[in-house]
Amino acid sequence: MKQWHWIVLILVMVALVGCGTPTPAAAPTPTGAATLGAEVSVETVSQLVAEGGVTVIDVREESEFAGGHIPGAVLIPLGELPDRVSEVPTDQPVILACRSDNRSGQAYQFLKQQGFTNVHNMTGGMNAWQKAGFEVEK
Repeated sequence: MKQWHWIVLILVMVALVGCGTPTPAAAPTPTGAATLGAEVSVETVSQLVAEGGVTVIDVREESEFAGGHIPGAVLIPLGELPDRVSEVPTDQPVILACRSDNRSGQAYQFLKQQGFTNVHNMTGGMNAWQKAGFEVEK
C-alpha cells in the first residue's frame, strides 16, 4: 500500500472513533447542603445558615424558642408538626433543631415517613449550638 493510503486509512479510523457515542461528563461532586447526612453538626448548620438557602425549623415550645434560637429559625413545635407539615419547605434543605436533638430526631423521623427527603437533624441541639458560641436570637 502506498504511503498516502495509510494516511487516509488512519484519518478514516480517527474520524470513525471520534464519531462514536460521546463519553458522558463526570457528575459534579455535590457540595454544601447537597452532601448532608441525616445528622448534621452545629458547625455545619452555622455555615449553612450563613450561606443561606436552608431553612431551620425549631421544634421546641414557644417559651423555649423565645429564650433563644438560631437566627432566622422558624418555630413549629413538635406537637404541631403533623398539622403544619405543609409549612415545611421541599425546595431547599431543612435543618431540624430542639434543645438536645431528641425532639428534632422525632421530627426528622416523622418527616421522613411523610416522604420528605431533604430534612436533617442538628446533633446536640441548642445546647451544642450555644456551647459552640454561635449567635442566638431572642
